[in-house]
Parts: sequence; C-alpha cells; structure tokens
Amino acid sequence: MNTPFKITRKLFCIKDGEVKTPPADSFHTHTEWFTDEGWIDENNVDMFLETVDRGYYFPENNTLYTYTGYDFAFTEKTVSNVKSVIPLLKEALHLGLDTKICFGPKDKVFNGREHPQLCIGDLKDIL
Repeated sequence: MNTPFKITRKLFCIKDGEVKTPPADSFHTHTEWFTDEGWIDENNVDMFLETVDRGYYFPENNTLYTYTGYDFAFTEKTVSNVKSVIPLLKEALHLGLDTKICFGPKDKVFNGREHPQLCIGDLKDIL
C-alpha cells in the first residue's frame, strides 16, 4: 500500500539563512505551515512565497526537491542558497550521502503544466 504523498514528505524552508522544518507530526502544506508560524498572512503571502526557498525531502525516492514561488520555479540564486545550507539540510532532514538534490517539482508535468527540473547530484557530490 502506498502512503499518501502529503504524509511521507518532509517539508523545509530556508528562512533568514536557516533551515526550518515543521513539527514532525504536521502534515500541512507549506502555506498552512507558514501561516501557523505567523510568517505569512493575506498581506504578505505572495512576497514570502516568491522570496523564500522551500521544498521537501521525499524518502520514497531519496530525493530533496527545492523551489521558489507558486510555479515550483528555481534560479541560480535558489541553487546557490541550497548549496550554502546543505550541511544544515542534511542534519535537519536526516539525509544520507546518497540523497539526490533536485530543483523544481517531483513530477515534471504538474497541475497540467510542464515545469523545469534540475538535479545537481547526490549530497556527497555537493558537500
């Protein structure tokens, strides 16, 4: 039996140079989590989502996915930000050295659109 995606993924964000994770028993979306933390409300949600790198670790395929904004986008800045906190991500999410580090959504076609994806290697290649 497959466990629902929302339950098995482990969310994170990179806020103010730190890796943040929700409580272990939380199965929220990023926006629900950010609202619970008091980081967003209807006045700043767009700006926050467009400037804070976020993503999830998906244990089923041992891959970390990172993106920014509503469209699961990423830029060179996103890649650079993730590389700068890789040791913190490893510790916070209990990643193995064989964890794949990718950008964009897990599925190339998502919500009826094709999204760019980039995988930059295994964690051991980046450390």
